[in-house]
Amino acid sequence: AAAGIATFWLPYRLTNVVARIGRPNEDTLSTHKILGGTLIFTLWIALLSILVGIMAGATWGIAAIVILPIFAFVTLAITEHWQDSWSDARRFFTLRRGDDLLGELRQAQCNLATRLEELRQASPPLVERG
Repeated sequence: AAAGIATFWLPYRLTNVVARIGRPNEDTLSTHKILGGTLIFTLWIALLSILVGIMAGATWGIAAIVILPIFAFVTLAITEHWQDSWSDARRFFTLRRGDDLLGELRQAQCNLATRLEELRQASPPLVERG
């Protein structure tokens, strides 16, 4: 994962910069990132493959153009798994802290459930049965 992070650090950072150039709103930012990232990562992989081909030969360059996208996806999967694990660990320790946070969260959840039930009962049915 460390090698993948190092290899794809520059295009990863450039994707965010390029996506924000047009000052997209919240709804279109993800689309800009996907389109910009696709272009940037494709160019990056092509550039790295050409460099490998020049330095180590055409066979290695072709191998690089096949292996680098797989390497990028594996790196992404590993880093997302790490992020999920850290989130789970933070949640675990938050819920086991000695303060009243868990009680406050449970009370807020109960209040929200009560309010939603009151709204449901006060609203007319969306579809009449008959």
